[in-house]
Amino acid sequence: MKQIWAISSICLVTAFGITAADKPPGPGNQNAAIASGKPELPTVDQILEKYIQALGGRAAIQSITSRVVKATVEFPAMNAIMNAEFIAKAPNKRLKIIEVPDYGKVVDGFNGTVAWSQNPQTGISEKITAELALAKREATLIGTLN
Repeated sequence: MKQIWAISSICLVTAFGITAADKPPGPGNQNAAIASGKPELPTVDQILEKYIQALGGRAAIQSITSRVVKATVEFPAMNAIMNAEFIAKAPNKRLKIIEVPDYGKVVDGFNGTVAWSQNPQTGISEKITAELALAKREATLIGTLN
């Protein structure tokens, strides 16, 4: 999870050209930044707000009621191709289906109350405690605003 956040952060900075120049120097900070030779970096809130604006703004994000993402991932070293489908419905329903070659379908879902996973090896299992909390957080369709 930490790797995904780090990669996402790098992508945000790269994709939107966020630089220290995007943040105006605050009172008294300009001289300190010039004296140290280090540019002042934007705050997390400034980066996230710029990201929200790049997505079309808060109103546009809040108007989304469902999302379907289909993907194909190729692993040349393993000579394998996985198909995946991610389905989400506001406010907090989510289904993830991944077809793994020579294994079968792995399904992971949250219906707003109950979270579960299913795979050919272990069958169906309900998620509880920390897994349930993570499923709730991941199921928020407009998590970008939170």
